[in-house]
Amino acid sequence: MSQTIELGVGGMTCANCSARVERRLKKVGGVQDAAVNLATERATVTFDPAQVTPQALVETVRAAGYEPATAETDFPVAGMTCANCSARVERALKRAPGVLTAGVNLATERASVTYLPALTTPDTLHGVVTDAGYSVPQRPASLDAAPESDSRAAEAAALRRDVRLSALFALPLLLIAMLPMLIMPLHMVLMGAVGERTLNVLMLLLAAPVQFGPGRRFYRQGWAALRHRSPDMNTLVMIGTTAAFGYSLLVTVAPQLFPSGTRHVYFEASGVVITLVLLGKYFEVIARGRSSDAMRALLNLQPPVAHVLRGGAETDRSEEHTSELQSPMYLVCRLLLEK
Repeated sequence: MSQTIELGVGGMTCANCSARVERRLKKVGGVQDAAVNLATERATVTFDPAQVTPQALVETVRAAGYEPATAETDFPVAGMTCANCSARVERALKRAPGVLTAGVNLATERASVTYLPALTTPDTLHGVVTDAGYSVPQRPASLDAAPESDSRAAEAAALRRDVRLSALFALPLLLIAMLPMLIMPLHMVLMGAVGERTLNVLMLLLAAPVQFGPGRRFYRQGWAALRHRSPDMNTLVMIGTTAAFGYSLLVTVAPQLFPSGTRHVYFEASGVVITLVLLGKYFEVIARGRSSDAMRALLNLQPPVAHVLRGGAETDRSEEHTSELQSPMYLVCRLLLEK
């Protein structure tokens, strides 16, 4: 199936220029038709995506001696927890129409995209990230802007709140499920006092707020990952805890459906797994924030002006002209933050 795109072409000054670009584009394998308009400085190209990519067409225009009209954008991406998350966002961006290159850095939680302005916009790219199950906070995109501490602090606060709420229900749930197994007399007392069915209902009431309260984030991100055929940790937690909770719910409300030896509930498994994974996410956000802040603090140690003494004469060199004075560690940190 053919695809048609428009490329901005800068630097053309006459009809011969537009004709030369047109000829070069038509020679590219997979290009079915190409027309270049000198007045609008645009090239309309119909091509087979299976044989040639928009990036190759852009390089063809550049090889012809003209400058293709491309744009770059850099924006934060919230909600990524592992390398698989950043890879999924990157793949989603690369599949978007008009995107030439895309890179996502998990450490700095940022995406850098080179795209064709005629085919897409930054808002459209933000929508692609949202559809992939993540969010785009509205923050300054500059490296030299204030550290993105506000958004990270909000994320950490939300996780801390969810961990506390989840632990509030998961701890008694764990005690009810595990202590009778460790202390047999206690098990006999509980069974005789309240009965197994009543105990299961109590555990259900404790597990449901965890499963559908703090645990709802795993459903939102897990389903998004499945929809894009790229399951991740969120999908694993979603499937595992839902299986444990769903089976236990059926045993509680309809025990007659199961043989007598299989009427066991696993509410504590779903509640504790969700609590522990949320706790791990919380620690990860804290560690990632400290790492980014440490790298930015190291970058801020670079002086804006260097005084250089050569041949008895002292000269001042600004930051952009002092690359030879920058340490390897400074360059590595800046590369990590910009990538």
